[in-house]
Amino acid sequence: MLNEIKELLQSSANNVRMSQDVDRVLNEMETMNDEFFRRITLKYPKLTSNEKQLLGLIRTKTKAKDIASIKGITTKSLEMSRYRLKKKLQLGSETNLDQFIEGF
Repeated sequence: MLNEIKELLQSSANNVRMSQDVDRVLNEMETMNDEFFRRITLKYPKLTSNEKQLLGLIRTKTKAKDIASIKGITTKSLEMSRYRLKKKLQLGSETNLDQFIEGF
């Protein structure tokens, strides 16, 4: 029983550290892409911070499975987030979101 408690505490500590690491990575990404976020916010002021984070992660060419892991969601949820983001940006189905972000 004591070993199980120790393992649980260790797991919790690891999750906290991982959460802090993710926050640090996201903050660094925002800092490095400050001009991009300024321009995207001016053009699309109704974007949420979550949507802006997604844009930043896509802009840095982060793989889909890594984005899903960072955001704590499934890849299917990520696909839906990308779809909704395209709609919010008023991009047609023929427009590639990655290319749009790269050219923005």
